[in-house]
Amino acid sequence: MTARERVLVVVPTRGERLDYLAACLRSVTSQSGVDVRCVVVSSPSDAVQELGSRLGASVVPESGRGISAAINQGWQRFGDEADYWAWLGDDDLLAPGSLSATTAALRSAPRASMAYGPCAFVDAEDSALFVATPGRIGAHLLGVGPNLVPQPGSLQRAAAVRRVGYLDETLKYAMDLDLFLRLRTAGPLRYVPRTLAAFRWHEGSTTVAAFEASGREAADVRRRNARNLFAHRLASRAVRSPANRYQEWQKRPSTLRVASWGA
Repeated sequence: MTARERVLVVVPTRGERLDYLAACLRSVTSQSGVDVRCVVVSSPSDAVQELGSRLGASVVPESGRGISAAINQGWQRFGDEADYWAWLGDDDLLAPGSLSATTAALRSAPRASMAYGPCAFVDAEDSALFVATPGRIGAHLLGVGPNLVPQPGSLQRAAAVRRVGYLDETLKYAMDLDLFLRLRTAGPLRYVPRTLAAFRWHEGSTTVAAFEASGREAADVRRRNARNLFAHRLASRAVRSPANRYQEWQKRPSTLRVASWGA
């Protein structure tokens, strides 16, 4: 019998949204076709500890240095147990079969450093708003426009992360973009043409609540990673670029019923 792929998924949380966290953990621990280890890195909370125990997730106390540090903490402590790493916001969801699809994509492309794919955007009540479909071009536009590569559902090859370095703990919002840009230097980003996850768009979301600050930090990350003057100028532009318009084109209305993903 062929051994199943080993995957580590880290869920950072402050323990303030237990209903969302429960759905998130169920969507991870119910993944089929892989051996998944789910680790919650949390502020001290008896409620989170009980929830993790009930849903098959390990819970460890965070260091208190922010979300990037919390994710790194989980990867560094448990990373030797898995060949592939991911993280998921405590209010987001993995689609059924997501990890099987991304591990298969990376297995079939040994040089690839990461896999990614479409992501559904849902509201606070799990109603699907649209599906963001970045396509293969999303990976090529990372350095010159908005980040079209969804973080939810993405899967990193552990060896590639170790090679380029962990998440930058000085970043609060664009640590995914920074890591993706660095991973491109380690190997191609592999596109998986199926919905892999759901991102919950609500006022309590870190990304939504700090939308402008997130955009400024992302622009700084692009400038830092720009390889030449032309790319630097593109990364610095604040006007609507072709990449922005491409992002609008790729928003597809959806009737997905994602509530069952975390049920």
